[in-house]
Amino acid sequence: RKRRIIKSLLVSCQSHESRYLVRSLIGKLRIGLAEQSMVVALAHSCIRSQYSNLKETTLKERLDNGTLAVKDAFCQCSFYDILVDVLINKGGIEKLKHLCKATPGIPMLAHPSKGIDEILKRCG
Repeated sequence: RKRRIIKSLLVSCQSHESRYLVRSLIGKLRIGLAEQSMVVALAHSCIRSQYSNLKETTLKERLDNGTLAVKDAFCQCSFYDILVDVLINKGGIEKLKHLCKATPGIPMLAHPSKGIDEILKRCG
């Protein structure tokens, strides 16, 4: 199934796109694309597809708020498959806070904390 998807992506590429697609698939992308850039790009694509007819000032404000929401959700749940599924199929950026929460199995905090009380308060 993955091979079929990759093949269709390669077939639909134009000019130099296939080079970047292959590099990103093998993890050797040399254009400075960091994980935070991916998160920002996800937020911008979601906002721009939902609110394509807004004025530039309003759109910029929505982009900033959406980027912050997606970054926060990614800190809580760092799985792109879950994040993208919520963005596309389950209500978009508005639902991220409720559907992308910390999951058991990954021993880390999303944000630095000063004590157990702060952690318990944040996690509910």
